[in-house]
Amino acid sequence: MYELSAGRFSTDPPHILYRVPIAGGSPIQIDDAFAADKGAQYLLSPDSAYVVYTRTLPSTDPATLQAAPLAGGPSVQLDTPAGFSGQQSSLTITADSRRAIFSLVTPYDFYSTLLNGTGTAIKLGPFNISSVMNTALTPDGQRFVYDNSDGTNYYVSSIPVDGGSTTIFSSTLVPLSLFAISPDSQRVVYVAGGDELYSEQLFSAPLAGGTAPIRLSDPLAFPSSFAERDLIFTPDSSTLIYRVKKTTASNSSYDLFSTPIDKNEPGVKLNGSLATVAGTAAESLSFRVSPDGKYVIFRAGSDPDIFASRQLYAVALNEIGFQVFVPLLQR
Repeated sequence: MYELSAGRFSTDPPHILYRVPIAGGSPIQIDDAFAADKGAQYLLSPDSAYVVYTRTLPSTDPATLQAAPLAGGPSVQLDTPAGFSGQQSSLTITADSRRAIFSLVTPYDFYSTLLNGTGTAIKLGPFNISSVMNTALTPDGQRFVYDNSDGTNYYVSSIPVDGGSTTIFSSTLVPLSLFAISPDSQRVVYVAGGDELYSEQLFSAPLAGGTAPIRLSDPLAFPSSFAERDLIFTPDSSTLIYRVKKTTASNSSYDLFSTPIDKNEPGVKLNGSLATVAGTAAESLSFRVSPDGKYVIFRAGSDPDIFASRQLYAVALNEIGFQVFVPLLQR
């Protein structure tokens, strides 16, 4: 394993990138003094084989995107579109360490390029940057997912990082429209409007397309709403846990639900008569799924007053029919 650092800790460029074994040893300069100009990005690949960085040359020459082997050896120039200035944003590397994904400042397009320097950069856009809200790679690094809107409809789009057809799912835009990707990289869950006024619903769809989205949740009773970004999958991707804010109350109380990702059986309310609450400002989520996927842990209490004493509870997902609640900790 290697630790990466930028040399010449000054406010003026150029900076220099070095590599050094974490176990100890002498620092080795990765590239010349133009390797990491002021403000440039660098990123380690998940397999710790490469560092990817912008090599900013003198103004008379173009900038390049480089991948340098951390075990030693010359850097490889990655293919980039014509006019690449080095001022990229959103640089990321796929989970399999095959490709770098980056966006250009002007125009606002996303590209995918191979880390071994072969092939041609693939354009994953173009985008209307003013309408794109979130971008993400699937956990397996095979697809690039983004959402956008036209002010009326909400769209979730999925495209292979190697290039290919874009799959698009859509429904009515709501204030908290968002998406989440399952750990197995097979499905996307998104929040959008339903058929009725003020209704918000959860939809599930296969990222590769082929079948229409299915509705995971029952329409919410107005004016309840999904709690922002409180969508958590079990590790095996079979179940989604989500939270609904009861906005009719004068406090911040919530209900917690689980639903199969393919909706092959009804969803279940997990918190029974307990009133779940939000997390702290530093930890917004108020619930977690255990690493083995057997339990959901949440903060709750019998009194919905947000200043009342709280406990941690656990509910066994395979015993939810019995509503088994185990107090874990008194606050």
